[in-house]
Amino acid sequence: MQNRKTFRRKVDDWMADHVFAKKGLDLAWIILVLTASSWIFALGYKTFLNPTNIVEEGGFRLVSGGASGISQTVMEAIRLIGKGVTGDPNFSYNEDLAYSLLYFGINIPVFFIAFFIIGKRFALLTIYAVGMVSVFTNIMSLEVFKPFIDTLASFSNDNGGLLTRAVFGGICTGVSSGLAYRVDSSAGGIDVIAYAIALKKNVLVGKYTILINICIVVAFTLLSAANDDFSIRAIMAVACMLFSAIYMLVTGMVVNLINLRNKKCEIEVVTDDEELGSVLIANLPHAATVSKAQGAYSGKEHYVVVMVISYYEVKQAVKIVREADPKAFIKVIDLGQVYGHFFLRPIR
Repeated sequence: MQNRKTFRRKVDDWMADHVFAKKGLDLAWIILVLTASSWIFALGYKTFLNPTNIVEEGGFRLVSGGASGISQTVMEAIRLIGKGVTGDPNFSYNEDLAYSLLYFGINIPVFFIAFFIIGKRFALLTIYAVGMVSVFTNIMSLEVFKPFIDTLASFSNDNGGLLTRAVFGGICTGVSSGLAYRVDSSAGGIDVIAYAIALKKNVLVGKYTILINICIVVAFTLLSAANDDFSIRAIMAVACMLFSAIYMLVTGMVVNLINLRNKKCEIEVVTDDEELGSVLIANLPHAATVSKAQGAYSGKEHYVVVMVISYYEVKQAVKIVREADPKAFIKVIDLGQVYGHFFLRPIR
């Protein structure tokens, strides 16, 4: 354990002396995470939400959220218009190409919103993630990857059907968005708007994403029903709203589990060190409250330090307390919401 700490300290010292190398490595790590995030989203879309082989066999699509869901909804509208113009009930087009172009195009105005409201670095990383989703969506349509995608899609559809697809699709989308959030970026689309709202109101992101996506699900379902001429199959398409709702719920839950930026905790420390409060506020960008207390059993006087911090700061806070007072008693409580002034590290 000591060797590992020593090695990490050496790495930190080296990074401190090589600023440009540190920035380069940090950027490389962020690009790697965003690439993985984009690949996971594209995999979930092609395998669980819109599996080509399942749809061709008469299966149903599940609508995604955000820019992806808007793209799917526009594609349903194109399909409906195409049937009306050509008179061909089996009208079809290159859906993967259309999805990629629509997904990227819808995110262009979102990019400018992110650039001017949230942060330039955030916007540039977001547009990279969006571009990679479009690239991976088309790559996964190539014949070399088709057997893998089709096998995975068929297996999930045969073992639980729409429910399995909704759950695993939600996990993929949630992990994708959560990973992007962890490196101060996003997967684009509605995520950017929800993220901006969450920053302004200082709350969790997932519930805003779910609320915004409700209209997308309704519009997609109505267009799908119209494409099926409001037949018995159309009624089944309406029933798919339930599975799309499950998908949205799973996505929101996974995002909130991974994205800890807006999650708050209260740390309460019982200590004999009168200066511990000063030590904490010197190392963390938050205020603290110190009060005196008396032990019920020993009758000895103690100090109770209370501080509200972000969830990702818990380990740092516990480490500081243990170094200052190894005998301190520490309690960490999850908070649903805080009101008042709370410092949150700004996005670049």
